[in-house]
Amino acid sequence: MRLHKIASDGITKNLRQELRNGQIVRGEILKIYPNQKAQIKLSNQQLIAKLEASLVIGNKYHFQVNKSNNTIYLKVIGEKLKNQPKQDYSNLLRQLGMKSTKTNVSLIHKLMSEGIAFNKMQLTSALPILDAAKDKKVAQEVLQVMFRRKLPMNEAIFKALYIENISDQSSLMRQLLQQIENDPKYMNLSHELNRFVEISQIDKEQELLLLQANPKEQFIQQLNRYMKLMDFSNENRLLNNHINQQETFKNMLVQLVSTGSGSIQEQGEKLLHFINGIQLNSITETDNFIQAFLNIPGERLALKKDLELEFKSKKSEDGKINPDYCRVLFYLDLNTLNETIIDMNIKQRAIFVTIFNDNESLQAKTITLLPSLKKGLEGISYTLSSIQFKSVKEQREVKNSPIETKSNAVYQGVDFRI
Repeated sequence: MRLHKIASDGITKNLRQELRNGQIVRGEILKIYPNQKAQIKLSNQQLIAKLEASLVIGNKYHFQVNKSNNTIYLKVIGEKLKNQPKQDYSNLLRQLGMKSTKTNVSLIHKLMSEGIAFNKMQLTSALPILDAAKDKKVAQEVLQVMFRRKLPMNEAIFKALYIENISDQSSLMRQLLQQIENDPKYMNLSHELNRFVEISQIDKEQELLLLQANPKEQFIQQLNRYMKLMDFSNENRLLNNHINQQETFKNMLVQLVSTGSGSIQEQGEKLLHFINGIQLNSITETDNFIQAFLNIPGERLALKKDLELEFKSKKSEDGKINPDYCRVLFYLDLNTLNETIIDMNIKQRAIFVTIFNDNESLQAKTITLLPSLKKGLEGISYTLSSIQFKSVKEQREVKNSPIETKSNAVYQGVDFRI
């Protein structure tokens, strides 16, 4: 998971979220009605509420959600806001009894601006984690993901996502292999690591020939090998948290971390955290969407770095991936073309491709490949609608997925009380 991945981890961020007990929200008084009623704007929602406090039209406040007897009460936190975010969020932290540091204020600002739900208990757990992190920017991004996905706010999950973000999987594998490959205790683990990162020159030449002859088959083979290694071979087992009791690669790592010592234990722990991060981040589902992310070692695919693949899709009526409406993104670092992002958008089986790369001659060099690409897609009932070329410098992050939808519903009735 890199920063581009975290930034695009937004399948649900613009969807209207149900207010939760203890949640802290920012609201504006839009209108005052007779009988102590008012129209209030909370993020991208509007509602008619019963007032039990003296509030003023146009003023903004922080509220804490409290549910009781099927009624939602909004408790005002502190005074009216001054429309100065740093000062307002600093005051909010003090009202909650927390330290008003620059990094803490920045995190609150990001959560509020992104419409990510949070409560006091989560903040109490998250802020010490942020304070202890070396890279505050990455830590904030990771914590945002944890808040958005409602993951438990603890050190173990944070470390898994944090290390996955700042590390390279192949490098972690290679470093561990160098330390254990001559130790008979770790023979099985060494064998599994060898399958991904340790290739002799002869094997490299053979792999390259196979890749050039059958690139699709080689990619699928590497993907399947990786899915099996990471114990992702059964999606239902993963989603239902069923654990494979056989000696999987991860189980061997857990054993190494629990029985090893020194640098071997430390390196094994880093790789274990990375894999935990991959598994936590591999599949995200809502009622209408599914998002998957994979980080595949790139050495056997003749790549300079690991391949990152992100997939988003609407669900079909039976809850499965809808091949007519989906999006696939490939994050690559190629030997000649260097950093490359391929964004493939599918709508009603029409494919719109955007290639991000800083090589100015790339578009001219790929024109001759378009007919075979169109023919190949037509063979599987897809139509190539367009291909665009953009600079990575021009757009560092791939944003604004068309499968994300915004909700600005106005809710009527007295269903909230302040």
